[in-house]
Amino acid sequence: MVPNALPILIVEDDGPTQTLLQALLRRGGFDTEVARNGLEGIERLQAHQYAAVVLDLMMPGVGGKDVIDYLSTAPDKVPVVICSAAGPAALTGFDPSLVKAIVRKPFDVDQFIAAVTAAAAGLEHVAQPAGRVLIVDDDPGARYTLRAFLELPDIAEAESGEEALEMIRQSPPDLVLLDLALPGTQGEEILRQLASQEQTRALPVVVVTSRKLDFAERSALLEHAVAVIYKGDLSRDTLRDAVAAALQRMR
Repeated sequence: MVPNALPILIVEDDGPTQTLLQALLRRGGFDTEVARNGLEGIERLQAHQYAAVVLDLMMPGVGGKDVIDYLSTAPDKVPVVICSAAGPAALTGFDPSLVKAIVRKPFDVDQFIAAVTAAAAGLEHVAQPAGRVLIVDDDPGARYTLRAFLELPDIAEAESGEEALEMIRQSPPDLVLLDLALPGTQGEEILRQLASQEQTRALPVVVVTSRKLDFAERSALLEHAVAVIYKGDLSRDTLRDAVAAALQRMR
């Protein structure tokens, strides 16, 4: 079923990505048009009507933020789905009445189509926190639950403290979800090591633990972690709120 008779405008400067987005949206029942840069996107928006805009941010010359600035003052507020490989700091602070969803490349196909469908239909789509997340937990069931709750396309996993530290050294994530009881290096030691190094000092960490903590223990953890979640209180909402707040602090 075609959600909207109007086409989707794809504003993207990379040719292969244009082709991919067109193919995915056509599979979802949409007609599409492509603008190869921000200036061409604005010109098309001035001349034609669209159900939604799928917008890259990082383009030479007139970029995605310029397109958003134009739409914020245009008479027709066309909903925007940002689709970008930009880091978390560049993917926050947008007007939610205009930017309906943020999809970070590489993305989950079903989530991308769902976001565009909701935007084109005038529905609210819950934008997920944008960022690469590292889950550190030796329990595969816990890792599965955290991954399922987040529903993000860019999630890595580590089963031990040593593995986590090596992964962070090789490719720093945007956020760490950290269990305390780990084989080898314990969670508290990982927090201390991250806080002691300049390149990882600002890395946000959310502790997710089954350990019952007293006030002093919790306060000590919060010297380095941005949030502490007891696994017995874990839910989709509590986790997403903590992750969104942690990524927001990186701005």
